[in-house]
Amino acid sequence: AELWGRPTDRPWGVIFPGAAAQDCPDVIGLCARHPSQLYEAGLEGVLLGLILIFVAVAGGFKRRGLITGLFLLGYGMSRVFVEFFRQPDAQFISQGNPLGYVYQYADYGVTMGQTLSIPMIVIGVILVVGAIFRGYSSFKLKKGEKDESFKSSPLPTTVSLCTVGLNGHPWTYSY
Repeated sequence: AELWGRPTDRPWGVIFPGAAAQDCPDVIGLCARHPSQLYEAGLEGVLLGLILIFVAVAGGFKRRGLITGLFLLGYGMSRVFVEFFRQPDAQFISQGNPLGYVYQYADYGVTMGQTLSIPMIVIGVILVVGAIFRGYSSFKLKKGEKDESFKSSPLPTTVSLCTVGLNGHPWTYSY
């Protein structure tokens, strides 16, 4: 089940039905919570989707690993951010750890969602940095050919969705 947001007094707080959602010890009356599902939809869906589309249209497919790296980096960072507003996993909440940190040092800690997102962020950074330093290399040229495609226009005319199609035959999708 998806975790709902932490209790809030903000005007955009959502009142979830059910006894478990209304279990807020410090709140008198109905317990409004952060709409963390909407935060996720906005960051991981709309914003990250727009960034990936923009990078793809601007030639991101010509840099091997750039789109995948940006997805992992953006998704991981969005998850880390949203975890600040989400109710922690119940198995990690205790009297000495009310925020449900998996790893804690003094007053600071990391939740399970943040812990699982850190490897995505690291792999995303590695892929993005590798794509930037490797340059344009997602396609192979014939011996003696020089690549001039990225010099003529900042926008690609062909986006390669797959370098190997059925039965090993290459294909591209053009728009």
